[in-house]
Amino acid sequence: GLDDSLHTPAGEDVNVDHKTTKRFTWTLRNIPPIVAEPFQGAQLNFRPSMYFQLSGLKFDSYYGIPLDSTYEMNFLESWPDMARRLSEMFDEYVVLDDTLRNVVDSILATTESDLGKQIQQFCEFVRDEVTTTFEAGEYYFPSQTTAETLRRRAGTATDKNLLLVAILQTLKHDVNPLLIATRDHARFTTAILNDNQFNYMLCHMRVGSTDYFLDANSKDFPFPHLPPNLRADGGLVLTGERLHRFEYGANLTRTNDKPVDTLHIEHDAWKSGIRHDATLWLADDGSAICSSYVTISGYEQDIFSSDREATPDADVLKDLFGALKQKTFDIVEVTRNEPVNPDSVSYRIVLNISDFSTIGGGLLACQPSLLWSGENRLTNEKRQFPVDLYLPSFFSETLVLNLPGTYKTATLPSNISQITPDLLFSRAVLTDANSARVMTNVMFKRFFFHPGEYPVVRDFYKKVTSSVNESLTATEQ
Repeated sequence: GLDDSLHTPAGEDVNVDHKTTKRFTWTLRNIPPIVAEPFQGAQLNFRPSMYFQLSGLKFDSYYGIPLDSTYEMNFLESWPDMARRLSEMFDEYVVLDDTLRNVVDSILATTESDLGKQIQQFCEFVRDEVTTTFEAGEYYFPSQTTAETLRRRAGTATDKNLLLVAILQTLKHDVNPLLIATRDHARFTTAILNDNQFNYMLCHMRVGSTDYFLDANSKDFPFPHLPPNLRADGGLVLTGERLHRFEYGANLTRTNDKPVDTLHIEHDAWKSGIRHDATLWLADDGSAICSSYVTISGYEQDIFSSDREATPDADVLKDLFGALKQKTFDIVEVTRNEPVNPDSVSYRIVLNISDFSTIGGGLLACQPSLLWSGENRLTNEKRQFPVDLYLPSFFSETLVLNLPGTYKTATLPSNISQITPDLLFSRAVLTDANSARVMTNVMFKRFFFHPGEYPVVRDFYKKVTSSVNESLTATEQ
């Protein structure tokens, strides 16, 4: 924590340009160090800093040279002032000329009358027909007018999203630039009047009671999906006349008697996850043939990249199946199947795992999971920073283990049912004489947990990872 005495300290007299003035010194004390923790998110959220905001400045000399009169400069004092200043800057770069209107008319002429389809066509036009010259949207903010971006068919991420704003404004709906802080940059707070908080610009469009949050840069995430890093929970919608502030759980606040409106943002429900069904035939030498059917859902996952049509190799499979990182295996076959949903990919995979089981003294032992490796990264007793979990948010795995003909099941992993409002972990085990079926489900219903909630998350994570170490054993008859 900060020292309580943050009032203006006593100043000391110093001589500047042959004039006596005051020097004030503020000191931060008792600040905890920045500690790298798993799933920490952006360190900028926790870096000890002091921010000073000047309300005004008067001066009658320049580098010691007297001026004819006293000059006065007034600085921004409120977020509405900041919004108007930024809106004026962005407006200078938006050009609604005949070239842009011709592009809009040509797209509308070949698009259905459905507004949602029209928005999608405009977003895909800017995404696919205009080259991104600089991926980050940070906050060089616009580098050229929308007319120049359209003429060159190239621009920064900010230029492209501002072009999308200009195009959609021709539809006569409420469309404005939206400044955000990406998840790896910071979390927006109105406590600090500073535009350095923002490092990316999206296009915000409101149609009736529906809000669209659009990005025309990443080809890996089809309309209307946003990459995980852009799923911010706070930012500024620049309307020129007033400032919209959206933040989860935000209350209506006022600054200088000018309203700061709350705009609640609803991201798509977290649907990303992995479903895995596998049948394994275990041999008496410790090897196993594994026939798997796996479905990866959610555009946010790594498998949905520029090479998503490629066949998964050994490195991809190790990332997908954590238990394979410590195993020796050969890929016998990988076949891509028809996806279950538009935002999913499915594979049929056949593997030969040479060291799946441990055998000795007439006893066979194996771990009843492929998705989980048993590694627990949350080991600290306490935590300074929030837990920021990334996708996928659910895992579902069913393994059917067929034992060698001379072995019979001896001990089984325990059945588990642990359910909270935000976390779910269940495992059920069924068995007969020489086979077992292990069904495991893990779900994270939230992705952000505060430090005070860390013990619950840690214990949950520990339960999941340690359960992988509960072996299934069989004895030779």
